[in-house]
Amino acid sequence: RGLDEEEEEEELIRVGIVSQYFCSHPVGRLSLPLIASLPRDKFHVTVFSFPTIVDSWAEAISWSADHYIRLPSSFPLASSRIERANLDVLLYADHSDAVSCLLSYQRLAPVQAA
Repeated sequence: RGLDEEEEEEELIRVGIVSQYFCSHPVGRLSLPLIASLPRDKFHVTVFSFPTIVDSWAEAISWSADHYIRLPSSFPLASSRIERANLDVLLYADHSDAVSCLLSYQRLAPVQAA
């Protein structure tokens, strides 16, 4: 990778999206268009998934993101993996499980939304 590519990547807004329902679930169906349509000249998109179901929707979501990271069910490990991404914005697509809920209380990015 050249120096220009590294500088360009640093200028992008790093967005992360977290869910356990990145599959044919309504959360996955609503999230895919967002993930796919964010302009890559402005945003670098990382999807953090607790993969419970792997189907064609889950595959499409993973292909639409710049990075796809499977999260463990362990709260400390999941928190650490998200924190290492050094995100600018973190979106929680759902709050239906204890780990996602606890993660949302962490300051894993300067801007967070649910």
